[in-house]
Amino acid sequence: MTWRDRIPRMPSREQMATTGEMYHGSLAKAIVLVGIAVLMALPPIFVNHPIGYIPLIAYVLMLVMCFIYLRLIVRGFSVEHSFVESSCTRGNSIELPIVLKNESRLPILRARPRVYVKSPYGEVEREVLAIAMVDAKSDDRMNVNVQLGHMGVYTAGLQGVMLHDPLMVFQAYKHIEEEAQLTSLPRDVQVGVVEFSDMAVHESHAPIRTVISDNVDYAGTREYEYGDPMKSVHWKLSARTGDLYTRIFEASVNTKLSVVMDFHAPEYEADDQLSCSDAIVEMALAVMRQAVRRRIEAKLCYVDKNGATVTRALPQTGELESFVNSLPLLSPQVNGKDARDLAEQEVQRFGGSDSIVYCTSALSRELVASVTQMRAGHHSVTVILAVPAGSMRAFHQNDQGILTELSNAGVPCIVLSDAAELEQAGGHE
Repeated sequence: MTWRDRIPRMPSREQMATTGEMYHGSLAKAIVLVGIAVLMALPPIFVNHPIGYIPLIAYVLMLVMCFIYLRLIVRGFSVEHSFVESSCTRGNSIELPIVLKNESRLPILRARPRVYVKSPYGEVEREVLAIAMVDAKSDDRMNVNVQLGHMGVYTAGLQGVMLHDPLMVFQAYKHIEEEAQLTSLPRDVQVGVVEFSDMAVHESHAPIRTVISDNVDYAGTREYEYGDPMKSVHWKLSARTGDLYTRIFEASVNTKLSVVMDFHAPEYEADDQLSCSDAIVEMALAVMRQAVRRRIEAKLCYVDKNGATVTRALPQTGELESFVNSLPLLSPQVNGKDARDLAEQEVQRFGGSDSIVYCTSALSRELVASVTQMRAGHHSVTVILAVPAGSMRAFHQNDQGILTELSNAGVPCIVLSDAAELEQAGGHE
């Protein structure tokens, strides 16, 4: 029996919607109570004397008093809840404040608020059952900690509060419906193992220094050499010095980087899907931060949850919540343009990217062919592949040939199941 099985079952939502509260108990408890009453009734029946009924009467009165007690505290009980949209870095907790108010003259000796958490996929991931005691004419303020283990948009809600009489004979469920959206933000992972090869610059452009070029920066002068075009001669300097000088120009060549996030994935379990999503997004952002530190022109490319193509700069701290809200869930279904199309579009565009970092959870023959073609076009390509930890051994056994193809094409492929693995492997910059 799991811990979930030990939690008493709540009445259906349809039942609770009619009254807002529900008195109930298990069938086993009712059988025990009736059995005790029968046993207490047997001695006076055989003795045939009224005094023998005193224990039975006291027992029945005790049950009646417990029920009346519960009824009174339920009438004076209310909950103040202020669940609001919040966010935290994944792996951390968010506190949900709950105020239990007792307006009756009797103390509530046992109240159990029930809080549930739904994963980004909409499934109830876990339930938190807290225990509190509220004095008469008093309030009890409590915080329920909800931990968000993966990046994404969660939903946390207060389903209701279970109240008990002092002897725990009867219980009443006060239905309360309150939900709030909680956003789990990606962690700031910093890695130094993804390199932006300067070879792409040399292979993709003309020589950096040239005698003259259009739309380039003036870099200085040098003495005239035979073969220099006459229009490059610096006539004023030549007239002043008596010798011919040639103006030289420097083409400004900066490596351009596109980081592509692919949210197409095989059929994994929901928790594995979320782990892969963590790795894809956190590593993409880590590469973007690395590019920014190195003054490389970089952009992040992905297809959002509405199927729209997004090309943007590195999201800042204040933009992370809206950024996470725009991301789709990992799924075998592709919503909108395929991420491979985004990568190919970036390298084919005039003045497009020299380097491509492709973050995905789906390594296919089509992807290998696509990135191999990019590499053949003198672009630097790196593949970051997220594979669930439980599937890692099978992946290396079944897909070793694909990894070999990438290696032979000069495309490094970094395989990980969690973003922290690459951080440990590469260290901090």
